[in-house]
Amino acid sequence: MTLPTVSIIIPYYNAEKTLQRAIDSALAQTYPAIEILLVDNNSTDQSAQIAAQNELRHSGKIKLSIESKSGSNFARNTGLKNAQGDWLQFLDADDEILPEKINHQLELMQLYPECDVIYACYSEVIPHENKNRVRIYTRRQVSSDLIIGLVNSTLGCTVSNLWNKSALLSVGGWDENRTSSQEYFLMLKLWKMGRIFKPDNKDLTVAYRMPASISRPESTSALVQSMHTRLDYFSSLLTALKEKNKDSPEISTQINAQMIQNLHVHFFHAYTHRQEIKTIANEFGFSIDLRNKLKFYPHFIYSKYAFNKSHKYLRFSYNFFTHLNKLL
Repeated sequence: MTLPTVSIIIPYYNAEKTLQRAIDSALAQTYPAIEILLVDNNSTDQSAQIAAQNELRHSGKIKLSIESKSGSNFARNTGLKNAQGDWLQFLDADDEILPEKINHQLELMQLYPECDVIYACYSEVIPHENKNRVRIYTRRQVSSDLIIGLVNSTLGCTVSNLWNKSALLSVGGWDENRTSSQEYFLMLKLWKMGRIFKPDNKDLTVAYRMPASISRPESTSALVQSMHTRLDYFSSLLTALKEKNKDSPEISTQINAQMIQNLHVHFFHAYTHRQEIKTIANEFGFSIDLRNKLKFYPHFIYSKYAFNKSHKYLRFSYNFFTHLNKLL
């Protein structure tokens, strides 16, 4: 029997510290019918040399390409266009997959041959600011209910999921105008087209929360853009639910609550852009009000100044009173 083929697509931008780890995890897969596509996205460090060395070392298995348009989705679509596999594993250059990941998910696919996306649990790792301290691991569960998963972002992530190539091509691949929430916009398009999703409750992916990677830019302006994109996603989801007669008062209330939380938490994190955030709130029919400021201010203080840090409660107390001006 001919095995389904899989293309592992690794876009990278200035990932010299982590690229080899991602490549090694791809090479370590127990599933045999695999090609690995490395897509350079304007790197200026040693990443391209690392990729070239791996291509030379694993001739025929690893292939290189270049995408000059900056952005993870441009690079992913270049990989999608060049991929020979029936199934696609997208792997960010700062993440890794465990050796049995692809084999396990293709076994699930054989149980559900109509499946187009296998969405899976994953572990998120947040390195401690002190390199000698233990890193924090969080297991991200998936929802068995597809609509709840679209609402709560519990349908895995770009790296933990396995994607059917023909399904992605049928919706035009990754939306190159999106810089965040890319996989959820993609899954929303697939769901609207009637594509089939199946959950995988086995955790075989490690996603590292690292700054300044190709898919996770960090700046206050990028935070505002990410917030706007997230609100746009929820707005698109509400529209899609109504079009498919899948909306309900409970779901609408839940989505609106998430939009309000997103707005107010970002109001604090990107405080220098507060007027822009207020304008965006009006665009989506909301306002930044004192009641919700008071509700989400402690979340902001903890995540910004205390989470994953030593003396977290002391830090929280100190910063709670130091930044009270942001409630004005």
